[in-house]
Amino acid sequence: MENQWTGSDFLTGRDEQTDILELKAGPVTGFFDPSIGFLRQVRLGDHELVRALYMAVRDKAWKTIPIDLEWQKREIRDDSFDLEFDVKAIRGEVDFRWKGLLKGTPDGRITYSFDGEAHSSFERMRIGFCLLHAENECAGKSVDRTRPDGTTGTLQFPATVHPEEPVRDIRALEYEAAPGVRIRFSFEGDTFEMEDQRNWTDASFKTYSTPASLPRPVRLDPGDRVRQAVHFEFAGEPRKIFPILIGREPQFNISTTPVFNVPSTGFNIPADQPPADEKTLELLRALSPGHLRADLLPESPEWQAHLDKAAAAATALGTRLHLAISDPAPSESLMEELASLCRNRNIQPSAIQFIGMRGKVLTEEAVELARKSASRLFPGAALGVGSDKDYAQVNTSRFLAGSRLHPAYGICPQVHAFDNLSLVENLTGQIRTVESVQTWWPQTPMIASVHLHRYPGARALYDPQTAAGEWDPRHSSLFASSWAIGSLSRLLTSGHVHSLTLFDTHGPRGLMSQGPASSIPEGFRALPGCVYPLYLVFRKIAGMTRALRTHSSHPWETDALTLLDHRGKRTFVVANHTGRTLQVRIKSGTCEATGVTLGADNVLEAMRNPEEFLKSRTVTLSARGGKLHLDLPPHGSMFLDEIQSG
Repeated sequence: MENQWTGSDFLTGRDEQTDILELKAGPVTGFFDPSIGFLRQVRLGDHELVRALYMAVRDKAWKTIPIDLEWQKREIRDDSFDLEFDVKAIRGEVDFRWKGLLKGTPDGRITYSFDGEAHSSFERMRIGFCLLHAENECAGKSVDRTRPDGTTGTLQFPATVHPEEPVRDIRALEYEAAPGVRIRFSFEGDTFEMEDQRNWTDASFKTYSTPASLPRPVRLDPGDRVRQAVHFEFAGEPRKIFPILIGREPQFNISTTPVFNVPSTGFNIPADQPPADEKTLELLRALSPGHLRADLLPESPEWQAHLDKAAAAATALGTRLHLAISDPAPSESLMEELASLCRNRNIQPSAIQFIGMRGKVLTEEAVELARKSASRLFPGAALGVGSDKDYAQVNTSRFLAGSRLHPAYGICPQVHAFDNLSLVENLTGQIRTVESVQTWWPQTPMIASVHLHRYPGARALYDPQTAAGEWDPRHSSLFASSWAIGSLSRLLTSGHVHSLTLFDTHGPRGLMSQGPASSIPEGFRALPGCVYPLYLVFRKIAGMTRALRTHSSHPWETDALTLLDHRGKRTFVVANHTGRTLQVRIKSGTCEATGVTLGADNVLEAMRNPEEFLKSRTVTLSARGGKLHLDLPPHGSMFLDEIQSG
């Protein structure tokens, strides 16, 4: 299998064809992605007026049905556009088909409408438009809401992550998008409401159809129709705003203060994979992980064997062990048994997390009983409580803050959207959960699990057959390494994280493959027994304990991480999130740096020999005008060490 792969196969880990249409409607710009039916990044100058507008078909299990779009009309002019297309959303029992119309006019008006019909009997959780408002543009702003009955009122986009729907019963919304510029959205075909998607680390507020309070799922039969429309317009004549950033090369600004201490950063021990072999342990040892984490599912007969696996790996690496107990009500007898097992294995967990199952959290009574038992039996361990899923479950269970334990939750970028751009756009949403939780919970959060894919619950992780499809083909790609850099650049410099666990140690959700080609899942691109590109990110930052906040002018295109070694010399890890070559600038001051570029032309070599690759030093840069000038290949990264500063 290995001989079949080329470097370009590891750009994103899957075959992709894009036919992005750039659009203009008078003073606003945007683009349309027909592969998913999204109107995206509608801007006036640098201001993002619409993050995305799209029609979603979600089945009774909340799974989004992919679409097949066939063009009927494509008229794109310098200041307007008319698009018409037929769409099929077919999977399993779902067969829903709709005609879409997307129109933009020279005065800046945009209308997106659909007329759809069910061609089978099925149950749905949602069929309708979703409008995403960029959180960096809207958080904290006032918004005027018109109800279906015509009454109006002024509400607010929440500044911190709101646990409930901040705006309900919507027929129209109006707010100031930029100084002197007000925009208005009006909705037809259903009653809409808004949720704070930062609960799931999406960097947006979503206005969607069919209020969550109504009974669901809803059954549709052949011939049932659904029609909706969303209208965008300016409220009054907009002032002219010219872009300052859009169209220019991305640039990074590095804050010299404060200097952040890097939190304990570690990896999950996968329950559905064989124990780490000697080669895997050697590669992990080079990462100097701050801890390893194991999910223990007491209802499974294999949970003690998984504890053995985790204990052996932590002992071999000489690192701390975090244990997550996935049980709705951890009893005192269970905790006594766990303490006995740990004593017999000569291990002392440095952290224990009580994790609710299937998106639930423990009751207040169960938390208190677990806290008392764990405090007595594991007196040196930090204790956490939360969910195996998202911040949303913690945010809606605020009684947990009274437990005096650390909040614990996971991060997954694929709750609502799955394309590359959405995953990158939503990186900012990760840090919003940390900023939010510190406003109401005094203890620092344990980020319990960061995965690129929609991570399975503990039950699936113990069942290889169930977990077989629980990986993302992009995980072994250059795109995954750039996404990891974007995640680390935010979470390592929050100043308010207790510990951070990312990915598995090995396997299709991990840092490397282990074993022969036959152990690699079908359709997953990997070199047997070799690392994935994201391993190189963690190898480069291994052992570094201080970081500087690094601001990207174009975070949807590029991110960077700046760390300090013991001498105060800087290491730059820079990522290109896009499929094209990027020229970027780092405002570094007078300095010289050397390192290596990772891209499609050398990724196979890097995966086979990561140590030799990172030592190769094929790039030397000297700052010009106080800036380092970098050329980043598509989905590539650059690893640079400062060797001289002014």
